[in-house]
Amino acid sequence: MKYRMSNIKQVVSRFIIYFKQLEISPSDEEMSDLWDKIEHSITLKQKRTKHFRIWSSTAIAASLITCAWIGIYYFPNKETDLTSVAKIMLEQEIATDEIQLLVSPEKILQIDNKSTVAYSQKGTIEVNKHEIDISTNKGQAYNQFIVPKGKIGKLILADGSKLFVNSDTRVVYPKSFENDKREIFVEGEIYIEVTKRENMPFVVKTAQFDVQVLGTAFNIKTYTNKPLEGEVVLLRGAVKIKNSKGMESKLFPNNKATISTNGNIEKTKVNAENYIWWTKGILLLNNKKLSDIVKELTQYSDVNIICDKSIENVRIAGKIDIENGVEAALKYLSSTSGFIYQKQGNIYMILSADKE
Repeated sequence: MKYRMSNIKQVVSRFIIYFKQLEISPSDEEMSDLWDKIEHSITLKQKRTKHFRIWSSTAIAASLITCAWIGIYYFPNKETDLTSVAKIMLEQEIATDEIQLLVSPEKILQIDNKSTVAYSQKGTIEVNKHEIDISTNKGQAYNQFIVPKGKIGKLILADGSKLFVNSDTRVVYPKSFENDKREIFVEGEIYIEVTKRENMPFVVKTAQFDVQVLGTAFNIKTYTNKPLEGEVVLLRGAVKIKNSKGMESKLFPNNKATISTNGNIEKTKVNAENYIWWTKGILLLNNKKLSDIVKELTQYSDVNIICDKSIENVRIAGKIDIENGVEAALKYLSSTSGFIYQKQGNIYMILSADKE
């Protein structure tokens, strides 16, 4: 992704608004340090040859992220609003094919698919039980876990809460929980098992709604970059959903809440277990329309799949093992439903057998 001066000005503008919301004024020295980092990244981009452009773009992305995080690192004693922080951090698209862990403006780690990243309350971080070397930062620093299309990751927070993070998902969270509250921000889909702490409620924040719990397990889906409704499915315990208008709704096991784009909350009874098959690498078809199945396959496999309009409303049951790849998935669909598929360049076409 190319970062122009307009991108940088936009981020810095929002960065200044962020400080105003906190009623903080960064010093001249701090602002000078910020601009030095941005200018340094731009200089690197101009000097590098074409072969190194990917690297320099990553450097500029890191400098833009620095804008969002400076308030957190330079003003650790000022309580920050997670939603404001997450909004700034998530505005910058980070093009990547690998899972990334952003632990500081200067530290961006590449994580293997299906790896487990675990935090301790002391601030240490392990990847697949191997501790990683990070600089110790005072105060409540926010990290970000980015899972691109075609990948799945696991995240264990400092309180022991466990997250399965689906593809095309970003999670913003503190290294450790302080001040008697636990909050994370999600864009995408996660399944979370929350460690119970009576005097420390856990809140999952999204752009559309918040979910408050004490100790429970539920799936939450909220892709802000797609025209879809938000969704919360409860497996155990109880949760309270609060939309952007202040309306609340309580869920119990096997309840599903659908939050529309205008904030309305609709509850239905479901088999909650059916909504977390993705954590095992399984796509449960569950009599879904072929068009909806194609959308999910596209997300999980990060390939382009086009379905012929004449068959997109056909419903299909069964299960697909996502880990076997998109070719195996399409073979299953064609063998059980009488369709055919063709590969044209980088695009898969699903067609009616009549058009063969």
